Amino acid sequence: MNWSAYLSRKFFLLREASRQKTIVFIVSTMRSGSTLLKSLLATAPDISHLPETDFSKYRGNRSWRLKTLSSDPIIVIKKPASFEDENYPHLPQLPRTKTIILIRDAYESVRSLKKMVDEVYPALGGQWGLQELLENYWLPITASLTKETERLTPDQILIRYEDLIQAPIPTTEKLFRFVGSKQQEGIDQYTPPSTYDWAWGNDDGGDKIKSFRVQFEPPVRTDEQLLELIAASPKVMALRQYLGYTEKK
Repeated sequence: MNWSAYLSRKFFLLREASRQKTIVFIVSTMRSGSTLLKSLLATAPDISHLPETDFSKYRGNRSWRLKTLSSDPIIVIKKPASFEDENYPHLPQLPRTKTIILIRDAYESVRSLKKMVDEVYPALGGQWGLQELLENYWLPITASLTKETERLTPDQILIRYEDLIQAPIPTTEKLFRFVGSKQQEGIDQYTPPSTYDWAWGNDDGGDKIKSFRVQFEPPVRTDEQLLELIAASPKVMALRQYLGYTEKK
């Protein structure tokens, strides 16, 4: 047997089969609900449930390998921007891809980020205070993500975290249609992944995600320092208005 020819043929067939799959990227800041969204989508029988995957490592000739990460017809991959990310989201270029741009308002994002930093990464606390999280992380990453929303293509969709948790059933129904799933009905509950455990570093590691259902709690904004920082930044306020988080004047 000509092993070289055999392996080349097997490689060719694997690559051709992978072309029929759809890759769905979820792009967002950290603490914007990407684990929740991915888990909700993964309830569909034709959608994968993978741990957080750094899709920026699959660019160029390696991009097609994303389609070998799961046998499911629709592969959902999420990787929020890290604190060190530049030019996020570094999306690989390959056929049959869709992008979900997941956005969350500044106050709740920054409060959740600060809690994560303090509890999970305390060594970063001195570097990432409220002002730094707002102006050096939430603002540039959210602005970068929303640049594309000015001319959304049929393969892109903008989803606000607030809409996902307040109206999960119609929101997920719309998303199932967007990614081309056979799932017809929207849902508000999900199941844990079967091949790995949720944990900080490869997904959300908090207790709330382990409730297996969408939880909506009316926002309570009591951090006066953060509220003042948001109100004092024209760029933050303009972006919030663009995203529908403030009333237009």
